[in-house]
Amino acid sequence: MLLIRPVLESEYSAIGRVFHDAIQQIARLDYTEEQVQAWSPRVLDAARWKQRTAKLDVRVAVLQGEVGGFIGFAPSGYIDLLFVRPEFVRRGIARALLLEAEGALAQLGVATTWTEASRTARGFFQAMGYSIVREQTVCCDGVELRNYRMEKGLA
Repeated sequence: MLLIRPVLESEYSAIGRVFHDAIQQIARLDYTEEQVQAWSPRVLDAARWKQRTAKLDVRVAVLQGEVGGFIGFAPSGYIDLLFVRPEFVRRGIARALLLEAEGALAQLGVATTWTEASRTARGFFQAMGYSIVREQTVCCDGVELRNYRMEKGLA
C-alpha cells in the first residue's frame, strides 16, 4: 500500500538517495555521462537535502516501508523536485505524488502549477496535462542540460 505524507527529519538521506539513483539509473537514458555526473555526481547528505528543500513542501511516498519517491513544491505553484526510486517506477508513485502536490496547491488557491521538466520527465508531465511553454538550457556545474518549462492550470 502506498502512503504519501510530509517528509520526516530522518528521511532526508533517503530522498538524497532517491534523487541520485533516479538520475544515475533512469535519466542517463536521456542525458550524456558528463551531464549525469554534473547533475548528481554523488549522494548528498541529509543536511544538504534539508537545506536544498527548506523553502519547499516536501512529501514522500512510502511503499513497502521505504521511501519510494518524493516531491517538492512551493506555494508559488512551482514543482521543483519529483523523483522515484528506479526499482519502483511504473507503479503510479510519481502520479500519486504529483496529484498530492496539485491538490495541496489548489487548496492554497494556486491557479497554475509549473515545473522545469527534464527530458526524462517531459512525457510524464505531458500525460498529466502539462503543456510545454518553452525548451530551455540550464547550466549545472558548468555543464549544459536541456529541460522544459511546463505549465498546467489547476482550475
